[in-house]
Amino acid sequence: MVAVVPYFCGCVLLSIFAMYTNNIIMTPDTKEKIQYSTAVTMIASAVVLAFICFFLNHYKIEDSVLWYIAQALVYAASIFGISLAIKTKMGEVKNDVKQYVDDELNKHKDEKN
Repeated sequence: MVAVVPYFCGCVLLSIFAMYTNNIIMTPDTKEKIQYSTAVTMIASAVVLAFICFFLNHYKIEDSVLWYIAQALVYAASIFGISLAIKTKMGEVKNDVKQYVDDELNKHKDEKN
């Protein structure tokens, strides 16, 4: 019963969020802002939780807190890493396409001369 309550609350919050965001236009910029803000929030919550646990538990950090910190850091690293990898790959594709178009234009110019 206890495990059902957080799941139910999460579903209710997601449905409320979905109702209010139907009128918002999702652009790539908005998506990135949401990703980066959640990643920074996760890092901040991990740091705050570590400090609270450290000072309230007589300078010991519990295993569950360490697990949460690890999960928060993995989430943040995946958000930053995926965004960086996609931007890098898109830059490579743009450069390849530009190089191909330039080569084709030069071929056609040489054939005309």
